[in-house]
Amino acid sequence: MDQLSLKQVLAEIDDPNMQMSEHRFRQYLKDIEKNSLSELNIKLLELELLAFNFCEDYDWSSWGANGWGTYFGPMEIWRNGNGDPHKDEVTADAIAYWSERLKEAQHPVLKIRYASLVWEFRKQSDDQTRAFEAARSISNSTFEMVSNHLHEYESDTPLKLKYALKTTLSILSIKNKDGIKQLKDTILDYEKNYVKRDAAINAWSISFDCLLDHNQISLTEQEENGIIERIEKRLERLLSNSVRITDLNAARGAVERLCEYYNKKRQPNKLQKIFSEYRTFICKQENLNAPAFDISNLHIAYQLAERFNLKSDKHELALTLMATGKNITQNARIHTDVTETNQHLEIPPEMISAPKEACFRPLAVTYIPKDSMFQDSLDTLKKIDPMLCHSQIAFVNKDGRMSSSLSGVSHDNEESLFYAASLFIFSMGASIYHITKHIMLKHNLSVEFLLDYLYRGHCFHENKKEIISCGLNAYLKEDPITAMHILIPQVEACLRIILDSNAVPSIQKNKSDGYNVLLLDPLLRDQRIVDILGSDTVFYFRVLISNQNGLNLRNDVCHGIAAPATFTMENASLIFHVLLILSEKTATEK
Repeated sequence: MDQLSLKQVLAEIDDPNMQMSEHRFRQYLKDIEKNSLSELNIKLLELELLAFNFCEDYDWSSWGANGWGTYFGPMEIWRNGNGDPHKDEVTADAIAYWSERLKEAQHPVLKIRYASLVWEFRKQSDDQTRAFEAARSISNSTFEMVSNHLHEYESDTPLKLKYALKTTLSILSIKNKDGIKQLKDTILDYEKNYVKRDAAINAWSISFDCLLDHNQISLTEQEENGIIERIEKRLERLLSNSVRITDLNAARGAVERLCEYYNKKRQPNKLQKIFSEYRTFICKQENLNAPAFDISNLHIAYQLAERFNLKSDKHELALTLMATGKNITQNARIHTDVTETNQHLEIPPEMISAPKEACFRPLAVTYIPKDSMFQDSLDTLKKIDPMLCHSQIAFVNKDGRMSSSLSGVSHDNEESLFYAASLFIFSMGASIYHITKHIMLKHNLSVEFLLDYLYRGHCFHENKKEIISCGLNAYLKEDPITAMHILIPQVEACLRIILDSNAVPSIQKNKSDGYNVLLLDPLLRDQRIVDILGSDTVFYFRVLISNQNGLNLRNDVCHGIAAPATFTMENASLIFHVLLILSEKTATEK
């Protein structure tokens, strides 16, 4: 097979009248047998595969300074941070080859891919003229693809339209006004006549998102009114449907856009009408009880009401939030059977082999979860439920109050790590309870011994001995309610002593021209505490006792929010574990 025959092979699937996708063409390239190609044609085939191995509309937010800054990114990411394919594979020869393929290809989907690569990686080319020619081709090929419905996946059409418009606007300096008008008309026609599903928000929102209020795009009054009227009709239909997740998301998107529009137009009555209809819909009892409904929908609506200063709607939503939260907690069934759980736990020998004078040291030194381990946990969670990446997760407190929310699970979100860690640490309590109970029975430990053991560390104040002794006594007697109420505040006191002993003030100025002591969460966020205790230890403490996306035991217990189910020996053991760690971390410095 010579070079000409390779072009013929590629042309077999390059039918401009059939639907095409990048995935289908890539699979076709992979199926070509390399052993039938010459060395030259193998290299050309590799350049062809390279073109279709990149992901479009790539999110570089988690890459920091290492991002490429291009529309395309790697299909795979290795643990060392490198991507495959890598931008260094895009050479001047690759750009030249794709430029030739742009001229030869017939199908607009193929032409868009070649042209987009030549434009995005133009810095690697020694011919900038071909880059601008490619940019113009993106607009024309997109128009052809959309007009004739030639992309195999209709959901990819909005993506292609947005990129074509962005590219066309970026070359406005060469007076490409005809191309802009062509794309504007294509977007309007697509949104008006071809997007049938009201739940397909990414498709029907394109006219509003890309054309309205754009200083480089001119809309007639009729075109602008048409965009708004069509969104209002979609919203009306969405609010008349039964509750489904896709419909809820689309309705919220419509409301947000319409409120934003009427707010800018200074039409408060229309804004109020739109939002009140939406609020009435999501607050209906039958909708609140629907399987697809989640309390986070109420929270998002409350945020919108706050954003647009809709006071009466805020009030009604706040009442509904509380009522719904209480209903969730009342219907929740939490059951823990420590005896049954402990019978199935095997204690690692190294946890209980230390002599009496150092009996808790292995537990305090090695049993600290590392924040890095929860990256893998997030991967597992996202594989089990991919919607976690895009869903808002609501955290409902024991009193029915939504205490916090998490906008999707992701690697680069610290709150996502707290969420993953809380699932692990909650179950870790049973293991710690089992280990501590075994150690105490083995050595027949008393309250006095436990007190002396903790006070090897210099973070416990002498005048708190009686208080801590009462807490330890309750723990030994398996009275978790008393133990947790007494011992949790002592963690906060220990952290302040650690700062003070390192010549770091643990107070801050208040509004009354006096000073307040630092409370738990600010203490754990203090970099000096992190330096002294270590980042893994502080992460563990924050998940357990202070972060609202974690177990948050300090807040729930000390503010009287905790339900009876919170006061378990597992949770009391986690607090005892914290005190052991603090003692161990400061003992060598005493």
